[in-house]
Amino acid sequence: MLFLILIGAMIFSRFLAVSQLPFEASDWIGGLPISPTAILAVLLFIYLIGGCVLDALAMILLTIPIFFPTAMALGFDPIWLGVLVVIVMEMGLITPP
Repeated sequence: MLFLILIGAMIFSRFLAVSQLPFEASDWIGGLPISPTAILAVLLFIYLIGGCVLDALAMILLTIPIFFPTAMALGFDPIWLGVLVVIVMEMGLITPP
């Protein structure tokens, strides 16, 4: 089961690399007249809801290729973002649906 998740995530990340979707999304989100903190709160809320229905590894492997370039374009530290994502994912895992 784990290998199927990893293979699916690898195919998904290659698709995203070819389509340049994460970079276009980060340009679009970076151009919005919303503060970076509010955008981070929305991303963390998505992780919290996703953590309720998906395993942490699957959720991180599927969303990091999209959310990481966006967070870097907004000026967030990658280590700080990783710590926040892991904490919110674990909160979502212990929350009953």
